[in-house]
Amino acid sequence: MKIFLTVFSTLLVLMILFLGFIFSGIYNVAAGKPDAPAIVWVLKTVRRNSIRPRADKVAIPAYVKDVPAYTGFSRFHETCEPCHGAPGVQQAGFAKGMYPHPPDLMKSVKDLSVRHIFWVIRNGIKTTGMPSFEKTLTDKELWSLAVSVKHLPVTSPREYEEAIKK
Repeated sequence: MKIFLTVFSTLLVLMILFLGFIFSGIYNVAAGKPDAPAIVWVLKTVRRNSIRPRADKVAIPAYVKDVPAYTGFSRFHETCEPCHGAPGVQQAGFAKGMYPHPPDLMKSVKDLSVRHIFWVIRNGIKTTGMPSFEKTLTDKELWSLAVSVKHLPVTSPREYEEAIKK
């Protein structure tokens, strides 16, 4: 019985402290102020461990293997380039004020699968500024965009410029 009371009391104190933190306003939510390293670690770990199992379950349609690498670049230019930049194109000024900062896809997608990229584009990521395109693009458009994003690291600025003009 004594162990139960000790555990219950400890949990109650932790709950009160947690609620006190939430309602106190101590935590600064301003986008210009980075999070503490522990919070960054928690958020990155939650994001990675949330996306991976869901993306791994995405079935890649057979037609995706025939999607030309640059087909989705015109859509990328319209919807993604302002935040993420592109080969030879800097991010828009407003993106520099976003927190967390939108990743440079020319670097960050190297280790991601096309299904992982598709999942992120389709579903978005909460509290990052990454919107869900599930309701605005068809799955075919999403797959085309995902294939193109996967090819960003090997796309020259000239190839990108030519692709978005088509």
